[in-house]
Amino acid sequence: MICFVFSIHNHQPVGNFHRVIENSFEKAYRPFLEKLAERKDIKAALHVSGYLLDWLEENQPHYIGLVKRLAERGQIELLGGAYYEPILAVIPPEDRVAQIRLMTERLYELFGTRPRGMWLAERVWEPTLPPYLKEAGIEYVVVDDHHFVKAGLGEKNIRGYYVTEDMGVPIKVFGGSQRLRYLIPFEEVEGIEAYMKEWGDGLVVFADDGEKFGIWPGTDRWVYEEGWLERFFQWLEANSRWIRTITFSEYIDTMPPAGRICLPPVSYMEMEEWALPEEAATGYARVRKELEDNGREDVLRFLQGGYWRNFLWKYPEADWMHKRMLLLSRRLNSMDEPPHKALIHLYRAQCNDAYWHGVFGGLYLPHLRFNVYENIIRAETLIENIEGIEVETGDMDGDTKDEVMIKGENVALFLSPHRGGSLIECDYRPGAVNILNVLSRWQEGYHGELEKRKNETTRKKAKSIHDDIRVKDDVHSTELMFDRERRVSLVDSLLDEGLGRREYFSGKATSMERLSSVPYVVQKIKGGVRLEGKTPLGRLEKEVTIEGDSAVRFSYRLDKEGVEEPATGRLAVEFNLCLPGGCGPDSFYVVGGRRMSLSSTGELEGIEGFTMEDRVGRIRLGFGFSGSITLWLHPVETVSLSESGLERNYQGSTVVMVIPLEDLVATGFSILKKIETL
Repeated sequence: MICFVFSIHNHQPVGNFHRVIENSFEKAYRPFLEKLAERKDIKAALHVSGYLLDWLEENQPHYIGLVKRLAERGQIELLGGAYYEPILAVIPPEDRVAQIRLMTERLYELFGTRPRGMWLAERVWEPTLPPYLKEAGIEYVVVDDHHFVKAGLGEKNIRGYYVTEDMGVPIKVFGGSQRLRYLIPFEEVEGIEAYMKEWGDGLVVFADDGEKFGIWPGTDRWVYEEGWLERFFQWLEANSRWIRTITFSEYIDTMPPAGRICLPPVSYMEMEEWALPEEAATGYARVRKELEDNGREDVLRFLQGGYWRNFLWKYPEADWMHKRMLLLSRRLNSMDEPPHKALIHLYRAQCNDAYWHGVFGGLYLPHLRFNVYENIIRAETLIENIEGIEVETGDMDGDTKDEVMIKGENVALFLSPHRGGSLIECDYRPGAVNILNVLSRWQEGYHGELEKRKNETTRKKAKSIHDDIRVKDDVHSTELMFDRERRVSLVDSLLDEGLGRREYFSGKATSMERLSSVPYVVQKIKGGVRLEGKTPLGRLEKEVTIEGDSAVRFSYRLDKEGVEEPATGRLAVEFNLCLPGGCGPDSFYVVGGRRMSLSSTGELEGIEGFTMEDRVGRIRLGFGFSGSITLWLHPVETVSLSESGLERNYQGSTVVMVIPLEDLVATGFSILKKIETL
């Protein structure tokens, strides 16, 4: 007899668009649960993440009612989890326990039941988790069979649940079948039956995303219109003499553990590839495919890729968001009575999706990053009462070098003196937005196969998105450009007279001196800081000060004391900016009374000021200059993976102010940036 646990995980990231969640509900969540309800003898486990649960209660209360009825009649077991789906391993222990308890109480409130087990976000496991899971009231957790293979077991030896522990605190762990994740729902029932019969007696667990039953490309037609789910349920009912659907708790209550085990730090197999940097990811994928093609399972079981924490090294933008979240968490958890609303904002900012990238957009989706910053800024606004200007220094991102934070009532600035005195975050607190929320054009392992994938034909039957990478029509390999460093703002470069806009933006210019790696000395002054860096032409000074409610002045001067070489050439000051409306029709530049798209590329001369307006986020940025300058504009666009394939994404706009060096020597030059609500 096979005991089969059919476990579904439904999740939407915090801040996702209403239309996207509605589409997921109509194509996957609703039809799947309705089909399951028709088959009273088929049992399943269900996890719905907290943000999606809140959305369902507000927008589709009948779905909540159906879940409750199925739970009451014992057809489904509800799994708990951390409420806003964080990666538990990278958030503070206090927040781990609090988020799990928050979900437990919410399930009791809605369905009258407290979960015994939980869904572990992205199945990211670390051996130190058991005490925190136990403290939060969790008895068991669901991971992947890949975890057990990395601990030394063979796939077919994983026939039940195991007990693991840390510091003598035990927790039960189940491993979902990687093979079943690729079979369900993409193969016909006969293929699944063959796998089950090959397995023999024992426990088999399917644990995967509910979105693959209707949202992944082609699955709405395949699963429902062409009847795959109906055939699968019919097959389970017809073969109940040798395969029995069961819940996790029922299995625990009737069967002893298969043994004890120590699971290493690991996630699922695909994550190991995604977490690696481009060159290593390409090599890892090649080696894995060669071994798979040659049937070398004996070697594959020992092949190890990257780990989830690698994303924080791979993407500095994700690392900075993570460290900003940790800074907020430390502040809140050190308070005797932190405001509940601020804690909820913190927990929302811990939602995992915006911090990484694999086969889904994740980090590459600006609205998810905006939501992380929005929740951090709103929480900080709730607990801060700033009068005047505050300047703090400290190592905020754990790189052993100090950053500088300048805060006013409405504006907060974060600068990196050791990275050319660059500006890495600029928060407008009334709008709870970081206007420097730009993702760099990082090279990914899948970029090398862009043209190959584009020329392939896709078979009619639904395929797993791990196997079927599609390429949208507006994506071409000849347009791929990659950055060598993170795109931040207030980045200075010395330009020769002949260097033009195209050469600058190509990233291959040789006749320029980029100062992004020059360490600047920082000194506090009234309203902000003064930064000084050595250049071949003298000492470059720039002052960053907050003026009034929400204006920032950047003042430049070149001191040529001790340098005989004349100050010829130009200084380029680069800003990388992104507004919540992206480059849509409601977001635009206004230069000399003329509107221009934020995706514009161009060179404008004799400019004394311009604005950027975003009617979606209701924000206006106004730039004014102490003299006329040349303005270079260029969009930042990436090519990244999503559920529907390789696609272009607008990540922000690069604005470069080109200033004659002689102006900096004679009178200095200032840039005034004012932020206001429309």
